This record gives sequence, C-alpha cells and structure tokens, in this order.
Amino acid sequence: MANALATPTNLPPETGAGVIGVHGVTKRFPGVIAVNNVSLTFHPGEVHVLLGENGAGKSTLVGILSGLQPPDEGYLSLNGEKTRLASPRPVSMPVSAQSSSIPCLCRP
Repeated sequence: MANALATPTNLPPETGAGVIGVHGVTKRFPGVIAVNNVSLTFHPGEVHVLLGENGAGKSTLVGILSGLQPPDEGYLSLNGEKTRLASPRPVSMPVSAQSSSIPCLCRP
C-alpha cells in the first residue's frame, strides 16, 4: 500500500501547452451555435467538469475533443501542436460522462 503522504494532491496545474487544448472553437448546426469561441487547456492530473443547461453545447464540445466532430472554427492542440483529430485514438485521456437533470430548488 502506498504512503498517502508521498502522493501530492494539492499541486497547482502544470504550466505550458498541456496535453490537449481547444482554442477559439466554434461549432454550428442549422439554426443554432452549439459551441461559441471556447478555449480550454487540459493538463495531466486535472479534473474538469462541463456543467450547463440542456442545449448548452456540453456534448458537442466533448464530441469535438474526442475527434467525433470537427470544429467549424478554431483548432485543437495535442501536446502543444495544432492538430485535427480524426478519431479518439490519438488522445489517451480518461473520460467519464454522466447526464442528469437537477431540479431548480429556487423560487423565481
């Protein structure tokens, strides 16, 4: 069993290019802009959450990140190099997706 003290958990995110990034990414479908000028960089050890209302573009962004959908504008980077993903294979990144509806418990 590993010593818990030997495993740092409070390190700041690494600086630099990151493993994968989206830069100024926009994706349009007929009558709607699903993702509009999104920029993110993912570094090793980070955990990210996409949170938003239905139709906010979360699934579309994950589709772009995984190479299932090309962006209409902007680009992706892999290890700091501009790239175009044709499939999810070039990125070795664990992804977990869960969809749930959380009712609003607030009063208007």
